[in-house]
Amino acid sequence: MVSPGGRHGTSIRKIRRTTCRLRGGKVKDLAMIDILRQSAAICVRHIKELADQDFDPGIVRRVFETLSDEDAREIRSLIIALTELIGPLGDYVEDATNLPEDRLLAASAFNYLIMPFDLIPENEFGIIGYLDDAIYSFLVLDRLTEPSDSLRAIVASNRGTLDATCTMLPDWFMEAVERSITQTCDQLRHQIGSLAS
Repeated sequence: MVSPGGRHGTSIRKIRRTTCRLRGGKVKDLAMIDILRQSAAICVRHIKELADQDFDPGIVRRVFETLSDEDAREIRSLIIALTELIGPLGDYVEDATNLPEDRLLAASAFNYLIMPFDLIPENEFGIIGYLDDAIYSFLVLDRLTEPSDSLRAIVASNRGTLDATCTMLPDWFMEAVERSITQTCDQLRHQIGSLAS
């Protein structure tokens, strides 16, 4: 086993780097975590903009016909809680003292958030389009071996809303999110196993 200070304990900034051409022709070397953080920050701003708009609980019934207005407000609350999670999640991913597997799993929440493939598209359903992103992110944190105190606190403060939301949603939706998490965990185990050999 390699200790956090060993070859796997290096900063994720050093694991993946990419060169980007900026406005004006400048070239900048960016770490993948920087790109993920910047993209996630755009999503957070979008969620906050959508949260500031008048919320129509009826939009939830366009996706989930059996849910009530109260259910819709609970879902909205969980999505808004996602905005609190992004900063501490990025800090966790960057902290080289955390387990590499945990850091990669936490980074998968950023990846899921910014991917253009959605169970519910934001451009059509507004803030409700971030529901799968919120559930994925919170459920991924449950799988961390050693979550930070700040992540643990955010999950704990939203546990009731998360559990209520997961219970009210249809099986097809929850199965799709769980399948994404399971696939990510399997891929990470395979990648880490390859690095260790």
